Amino acid sequence: MKTVKYIEAVLLCAVILFSLAACTNKESVALVGTWETEFDISEYLNAAIDEEMGDYAQFFRADELPMTLKVRYSEDETYEMWVDTDAFVKECEKLIPAYTDGYRKAYEYIAAQSGTSVEALLGEAGKTFDEMAGEFVASLDPEAMAEALHMKGLYRAQGGKLYRSNSLDERVDKERYETYELTGDGVITVTGYVGDDADSNPFVYPMTFKRK
Repeated sequence: MKTVKYIEAVLLCAVILFSLAACTNKESVALVGTWETEFDISEYLNAAIDEEMGDYAQFFRADELPMTLKVRYSEDETYEMWVDTDAFVKECEKLIPAYTDGYRKAYEYIAAQSGTSVEALLGEAGKTFDEMAGEFVASLDPEAMAEALHMKGLYRAQGGKLYRSNSLDERVDKERYETYELTGDGVITVTGYVGDDADSNPFVYPMTFKRK
């Protein structure tokens, strides 16, 4: 009798394990690991400056502003996404020389319009162009910009669609997803986004992630 019960227990365990294996999402498992991409957010920065500075925005164009984004997918179908904050702060600081020149051109423009001198305007400001540029970059608050993209949630990959929730307490929404392709050389190409909030999505597609 004990032998029969033992065999039944073994068979039951086998059935459970088989069921779990059958439920395992192979696409989700294939994403397990840490992935990294770099994308340019200068377009968004320039748009914000256009809205904030009006006619003077022409003097403060950013040609590029790269941001390194990392995503870690775990076996339990949770993920964490974050930005390399230190690297992004350094990239923002690289804008200071261009913005220093921008302030110089802006003051020359104002001087020409007002009939005064650049030196007089600088005297009123009590700052150098370089100091103004440094303060301007600091006002962008790159740490907060990076933190805005830090999130944890649930994910599910199925049929070339990557579903992600915005928190661990929120279930994935089958109406919101990214389309993607996974190649054998450790590259994910995210080709687009589908959802009613597509206009507010901060990413520019396609995005290529490499396994780290």
